[in-house]
Amino acid sequence: MSMCSGEKIAIFDFCGTLANYQTFDPFLCFVLRKHKKRNWVLSNWVKNFVAFLNQFTLRFMQNVYFYKLLLVRETRGITEEQLYQDGKEYYEKYVRENIIKKTTELLQEYKQKGYCVWIVSAGSKYYIKDFAMEYGVDLCITAEIEMKDGVSTGRLSSDCMGERKVEVLAESGYNQWEVAVTDSLSDLPLLQRSKKKVVLSQGRHQEWVRKDMEEIIWE
Repeated sequence: MSMCSGEKIAIFDFCGTLANYQTFDPFLCFVLRKHKKRNWVLSNWVKNFVAFLNQFTLRFMQNVYFYKLLLVRETRGITEEQLYQDGKEYYEKYVRENIIKKTTELLQEYKQKGYCVWIVSAGSKYYIKDFAMEYGVDLCITAEIEMKDGVSTGRLSSDCMGERKVEVLAESGYNQWEVAVTDSLSDLPLLQRSKKKVVLSQGRHQEWVRKDMEEIIWE
């Protein structure tokens, strides 16, 4: 990680915060359609069935999303070089047009104030890196697909959802930061360790937002 004073770090979530949708599953589908066009995992009935099961399993296994794990599994044999190429294409075709202007303006404000701006996200580095280059983000911490000899094994080597974000930061010696910006209740552990807590809400107030948080509502 880059060396930054804890009081000068602003951490941003990506999906739903900087981009207006959940980006990782669609990226994996994009990759599989390019390289494994007849893949059974891409069928709607599989997606809907797994989503139905997850409604129950999430009560016992928080932040475990089986459809994402199935999609990652099907990337076996795809090289990391190809994933970076696909990520750049995916960013340019789909992500860039769905960037939330209000949040990128906030990101730039913190950059101008001298903050180190980090993205900590359950999305993928294969396209988030292109956003980071475009907007001057200092560091990206994301979910990681396991590689062996530069080829996907079909497993996640690390995820970065909910409490896991805080754990990853703590492993590198960061236990508090000045600012955290997110749209999601699942990032409450990240917000709780931040001096300034910013919640991005689309269209209306979110009931879970507390009085010690700043809520930004965007349309």
